[in-house]
Amino acid sequence: MGGSGSQCNVVDVTDTYATYFATHKIAVLIVRPDLYVYGAAKDAATAEATVRHLVRNAFPA
Repeated sequence: MGGSGSQCNVVDVTDTYATYFATHKIAVLIVRPDLYVYGAAKDAATAEATVRHLVRNAFPA
């Protein structure tokens, strides 16, 4: 979610996500297409590891 002028396509008009992110001390939330939360991360490194785990599980070799 980005502020005014950011390149983000999502705007949290009710601060629901901002409150959730602050409460759980996270910066990234990965949500599946069926709207289940796959994972959350507090920084870019953790987000990258979570996405790598997702890709490995979704597309096993």
